[in-house]
Amino acid sequence: ANDARISELVASLEKTKSIPSPAIAPEVYGRWKLVHTNNANTASPIQRKAVDSSSFAIYQDIIFNSKNQLVVSQVVKFSDSAELKVDALASTSAYPLPELTERKGDGKI
Repeated sequence: ANDARISELVASLEKTKSIPSPAIAPEVYGRWKLVHTNNANTASPIQRKAVDSSSFAIYQDIIFNSKNQLVVSQVVKFSDSAELKVDALASTSAYPLPELTERKGDGKI
């Protein structure tokens, strides 16, 4: 019942006016808490675990590091003093990583 209600709320939010280009908008920088997921097929091992257990707080941090690179981190807080954190450099049109090449074609296999 909760999954259905949450899906209704998400669908309603998705119909509202959004932030233009959210992947590069400053409004998305910061810490985001995962409050619900029902997607067990996600590529993220952290989010897959969250489907099975809500006993840990799970966050996504979108920040700039000391080299002014955009970093996305998946964080699981086990306690105030213990966490698991997986970091990745992000590449966007606003902050491209020079070592990545442009996609050729549509990306379909």
